[in-house]
Amino acid sequence: MSKKGCCGCSDEALRIWRVRYLGLCYLVLFSGFQAAQTLVTPIFKNVGTVALTLLYVFFAIGAVFAPIIAAKFGFRVNFIVWGLMYGIWIGTSLSGIDGIFLAMSILLGFAGGPFWTGQGIYVSAISKNQDVGRYNSAFNLLFFLANPIGNLITGLLYLLSPSAPAAPIAAPVDIATPTNSTPTALVAPVAASAISEQSKIVLYVLLSICLGGALLFFGISVPDDARIPDSGPFLKRMRSVWHALVSARILAFVPYMFYSGFQLGFNWGVLPTLVELKLVPWLFVCYGLTQCIISPGMGRLYDRFKWRAMIFINLAAGAGAFILVPMFGKSTTTIWPLFIATAYCGIVENQSLTFVQSSLLDHYRDDVAPAVAVFRMLWAIGIAVGFLVQLGLNYVHMSILEACVLAVSAAVVVIYE
Repeated sequence: MSKKGCCGCSDEALRIWRVRYLGLCYLVLFSGFQAAQTLVTPIFKNVGTVALTLLYVFFAIGAVFAPIIAAKFGFRVNFIVWGLMYGIWIGTSLSGIDGIFLAMSILLGFAGGPFWTGQGIYVSAISKNQDVGRYNSAFNLLFFLANPIGNLITGLLYLLSPSAPAAPIAAPVDIATPTNSTPTALVAPVAASAISEQSKIVLYVLLSICLGGALLFFGISVPDDARIPDSGPFLKRMRSVWHALVSARILAFVPYMFYSGFQLGFNWGVLPTLVELKLVPWLFVCYGLTQCIISPGMGRLYDRFKWRAMIFINLAAGAGAFILVPMFGKSTTTIWPLFIATAYCGIVENQSLTFVQSSLLDHYRDDVAPAVAVFRMLWAIGIAVGFLVQLGLNYVHMSILEACVLAVSAAVVVIYE
């Protein structure tokens, strides 16, 4: 017979509710941030690409120190303080000063490490390391709604506005040119001051949503038995991160974690440049909806088949993604094939995040913080590289590079098997 909580519901139901509330906070926060993130590269061109590259480079650095920072401040303060920085980042994009925007990208990147590591530790602590796939799916189902909701709001704002779409708007890029390169991009990058009034209104709305999500973290419930583990002095904590990095399970995951991040850098950086700005939000509505639809099933599949079978499924799906996007991106008569390819990429992203984090929470039950920190570090490095190479490669070449990373990932999993 299951235990009853103070509200009369079972202990398990209460724990699922706590994870879902965390997912709700992330849903609101990232409805603002992710929608803004998809506008960065089409609006700011190279400046936007550099900003996102810096963000995820420093995300990787922040992830190294994440267990220490998270243990120092605790769950609630960790979520509130770092969550507010996502809203501030959107605000600095409106400042008209590229240097401030880039500097805030560095600060947000460093904050993102403990912010997301805290999320993994919280889910692990609440789940009591049982049916971690189910608890991850409960979080992901809400979190992945952020993409379609945020981009739906953005799309409607652009659609209903009587003014012209934000300037400057590049035509969809040719597959033979670097994805974020224009003839004058490196000489005269688009400054924040060049945003149209219409886009400024959109970003102000997204800023308000993001700050509202950060404030929701005040309602986070932290039971007595859910604490961020304090592994002792600084050097001991850093050694725990190093030991997690060189453990057999993590080493087997290194190429896959990098591949997962590189794939996101490809999706977030390249796909928005393939259509005109007013269509970018609708592209990512499709992307997010497919993530939400498959989310419950992904957790159940993991709990049943565990990590090896699921990773091979995801790698096979990833192979399809890097074939579909170049193939459908060539269409000059209709954009619907690209929408189909984008929706497919959303499925692949959901698989990657669910399988990797569920496996780590399952395997490192006694010391989950360093393992999650290492995952977020490698994942962020992959995203940063994915953004960086866009400055010199077209998306066909990026697909070939992604295929090579995928092949290495599959080979390492086979060897570990």
